[in-house]
Parts: sequence; structure tokens; C-alpha cells
Amino acid sequence: MFGGKANMAFGVEIGEGGMSIKTNETLAVDQKLILNFFLSEKDFFSIRATLRNVASLANTTETIYGVSFDDVPIALRRQIRTYVARTI
Repeated sequence: MFGGKANMAFGVEIGEGGMSIKTNETLAVDQKLILNFFLSEKDFFSIRATLRNVASLANTTETIYGVSFDDVPIALRRQIRTYVARTI
């Protein structure tokens, strides 16, 4: 969720401190977001994040944004670490 409305973005990479997302939406550095995502079919998360960097993709309208998670609970950090270790 950004700009007070729900929007769709696709996760590109994830780590304990944040993730990168791909979308056609226009976002601004330091913009606050609420990210809702699944790590697996049953593990749903909703977390506040801050947009940190922007990378436009050549020959497309899509942009990849780097976001950092705000105040990540230790339990979620562990789940992300486990997910990353399983999918490498």
C-alpha cells in the first residue's frame, strides 16, 4: 500500500532488512509503504517499509525499487533468513 491505496508490485529479492520490488507505479525515495506478502503459501506478512532507491529498467515502463523494512520483529527476521537459505 502506498499513497493511501492498494497497489500491486512484484517481489524481486528479499533479505532480513528489506526487499526489492518491481512495479509500473511511480514512487519517491523516502516514501513510506506498507508491504503485504507471502514467504510461502501459509506465511503472510504485513510490514512497514521505506523506499530507499530507484532503478529504471531499460526498454520498459517497469521500475525496481529498493525498500528497507521499518522495525522488523526478530521472529520475522528469522523467517526471512530461513526462507532465503532454503531458496538459494
